[in-house]
Amino acid sequence: MNKCFLVILALMNLTLYGQYIPDNTIPASQYGNTLNLPFTGGISAAQFSDIDINNDGINDLFIFDRGGWNS
Repeated sequence: MNKCFLVILALMNLTLYGQYIPDNTIPASQYGNTLNLPFTGGISAAQFSDIDINNDGINDLFIFDRGGWNS
């Protein structure tokens, strides 16, 4: 019973600390100028699919970003 509890506790600990948390406090510069929001934008958790959006018979690339976290 005691060993089972320790295993469950260890797995819970791995689950809690296994999450990605972006760090927006890292300074970034380009050509000597400090960038205001350097890590905003981009694709973080893309889901790609093809769909004929404009109904022309040719499949188009559709990208959905599942990230959901804000900067």
